Amino acid sequence: MKARYLSFILGTGRYCVPVEQVMQIVRPDGILRVPTAPRFVTGVIRLRGDVIPVVDLKERLGITREAMENPGRNASRARIIVITAGSRSCGLSVDEVREIVDIDESLDSDGIPEDEPARRQFVRGAARKDGGAFLILDLQRVLAAGRDLAGAGAV
Repeated sequence: MKARYLSFILGTGRYCVPVEQVMQIVRPDGILRVPTAPRFVTGVIRLRGDVIPVVDLKERLGITREAMENPGRNASRARIIVITAGSRSCGLSVDEVREIVDIDESLDSDGIPEDEPARRQFVRGAARKDGGAFLILDLQRVLAAGRDLAGAGAV
């Protein structure tokens, strides 16, 4: 059985999240910094009257500086994917939103990075599609520190 995912780029990797959890994709404008927020929280944005915390996925997943440096990346393509996970909403800061892909539900764990335990804990599985590999994020785990997300209680 196939499911639909929104794919995006972080550093040099390709990731995806379930389409049904995506509310909106916005430009990273107007992010308000929150001084007491955890390191992985960029700040908050206002969206239709709601305060939405924004998570820097590269920081949250422990993606190294070397993997982030990619001269082919264009900062103007950066976006915030506003998602829902359970009863909360959150923005995920990504380098580039790509496309919607249909992926077989039988996920492979072989493509999950073994050497990066910080990232592995947030990945539900890996999938191959059209010659590329995608890491499928487990949004519940990414947002598991929900009470630590600045603004999360206001949503």
